[in-house]
Amino acid sequence: MKTDLEQVLEIKDVYLDPVTWNGQELHGYKAVTDGKRVFGVRTDDYVPVSHQAVLSRVQEFLPEGKVENVYTTKNLSRVLFNIKLPKVSDVGGEEIQTYVNLRNSLDGGWSLGLIVSPTRVICSNTFVLHFKTAYVSISERHIQSGVQKFFEQVPLVEQIYNALDGQLETARKLANLSVTTDAGKTFLTKLAEKHIIPAKVAEQAAALFEHPTRKADERRDFWRLLNSVTDVLSRRIEDKGSLVTFDQVYRTGEAFAELVEA
Repeated sequence: MKTDLEQVLEIKDVYLDPVTWNGQELHGYKAVTDGKRVFGVRTDDYVPVSHQAVLSRVQEFLPEGKVENVYTTKNLSRVLFNIKLPKVSDVGGEEIQTYVNLRNSLDGGWSLGLIVSPTRVICSNTFVLHFKTAYVSISERHIQSGVQKFFEQVPLVEQIYNALDGQLETARKLANLSVTTDAGKTFLTKLAEKHIIPAKVAEQAAALFEHPTRKADERRDFWRLLNSVTDVLSRRIEDKGSLVTFDQVYRTGEAFAELVEA
C-alpha cells in the first residue's frame, strides 16, 4: 500500500477543465483535476499548483530537510508537509527540534503557506510562537499573482534559522514568566472563551498543568503552561492527523507570544 507521501507526490499535473451542467458549459467556473479525479470547482482565475511542485521548490532551498509527516484530506486535495531540519536548540535545558510546515490545496480551501514550527523533543510537542518578526511565514492565494509571489518568496526559507532564534527567544521569555496553577487554568479558560482552542482542550490542558506527568513540567511558568496545551494538541494531531488542529497550535502560540512580545 502506498504511503500518503507517495500518493500526494503522484499528483504532478493539475489543470482547469470546463464544467458542464445539464449539457451546458458553466461559464466562470472550472474543475480542478489531474485527469483522473476532480479536486474541486473554482472560478476561472484560480491557478492550481501540484503538491509535488510546491514541495520541490522548498526543497531547493532546504536540501537538508526531510519530510517526516504528511497530513492530508481523503481525496488528497489538501496537504500539510511536516519537514524536519537537522538543527537542535535548547530552551531551559530542553531540546527543541526545528520543523517547517508547508501547506497547499487543490480545492481552494487553503492558500499556499509555509511557517517555521519548533518541536519540544522530550514530548514531541509542536509549538509555533509566531508573533511580529519571530517567524518566517509565507501565505498567498491561488491566483496568478499569488502563485508567482509565493514561488518568489520561497528563498526566504533560507532565513529559517534566524526565525527559529526569534521563536526560541520568545520561549525563553515565557519560561522566565511565572504563573500560579490557578492563574494558568484561568488563562486557558479565556483561550477557550475566545475560541482559540476548544473547551475540551482547555480542560485537558488545565488538568495536565495541575498534575504534570513529567518532572520538567513541574515548574510554574507560561512555557510549561503552553506545553500543557501543545501536549494535548500534538496528541490530537498524531491520533487524527487533523489539519484543523495545526491552526489551533498557531493561534495558541500567538496568544502566548503576546504575553512577552507586546
